[in-house]
Amino acid sequence: MCFEEGMEVERRYKEEKNIILNDSSQYFVDYKKETDSVLYVNNEGEVMEKYLETGKEERIEIPSIPKKREKEEKEERRSFYVQKYGTMEEVRKDPSYYNVQYGPGEEEISFVYKGMLYTYNREKKEIEEITECEGSDYRNTYQWINKDEAYILCRDEYWATIYLWRRGSKETKVTENYNIDSFQMSKDGSQILCNQLFSKSMEGIITTTVKIVLADAMGKERVELEELGVENKVNYVLKHVSNRYIIYIKQGKGKIKSKVYRLDLETGKKKCICWTDHEVMGIIIK
Repeated sequence: MCFEEGMEVERRYKEEKNIILNDSSQYFVDYKKETDSVLYVNNEGEVMEKYLETGKEERIEIPSIPKKREKEEKEERRSFYVQKYGTMEEVRKDPSYYNVQYGPGEEEISFVYKGMLYTYNREKKEIEEITECEGSDYRNTYQWINKDEAYILCRDEYWATIYLWRRGSKETKVTENYNIDSFQMSKDGSQILCNQLFSKSMEGIITTTVKIVLADAMGKERVELEELGVENKVNYVLKHVSNRYIIYIKQGKGKIKSKVYRLDLETGKKKCICWTDHEVMGIIIK
């Protein structure tokens, strides 16, 4: 689903019939304003770029990544996170590209492959290994600040934790004891917008819900903004538009599959700006 900046629609999205992608195997899609194009992984596991105005598609040939020497695996406790996403040994055997994004450089794209974050320079045909990072087909697990700095979601002993990666320096832990599954930094880097998991048990049945949590970049203060409901992929879609507004999705009821909300961080007021009878798995803000 694509919104022009400032658009507010109190009904179904007018251009809902315009299908942009019909062969994406993942819910994670990145958009580049300068070229009006999207980057995604197709059903064949290939990295594709599609130009929205012309409809032209281009397959990006990523060179083979040398096989890494297997690390000695320590036993991982079957925590909630490990049960859900597998052990690191299982992650390193997955041959898929995840979280394909534009940047950080002009001619670069980045992606997660077998638990490692890489960049690929399309002009020089060069791959650079960055650091360990979680990969996902729908969760946002890293965000570039510039070519030498990035926020990453990395496996801790039992959970995933946000770190600040700096080239040539030791990674700095940003969050502490958060059950974070996905995140996005504000444009000025002062705020972290998180999808945080909360589990509760009733009569032996464990239910996991997703809440939007806003924290400062030092990880010392956090505020619960909204409960999105029971954990599912719809409730992970989240966009930090500015330091004042965020856009998120909530699962609908009946014929309404998804509702798009805008939340004013200053006033706390939320507004449904769109609804659809399709399941929305991602938003691009032009």
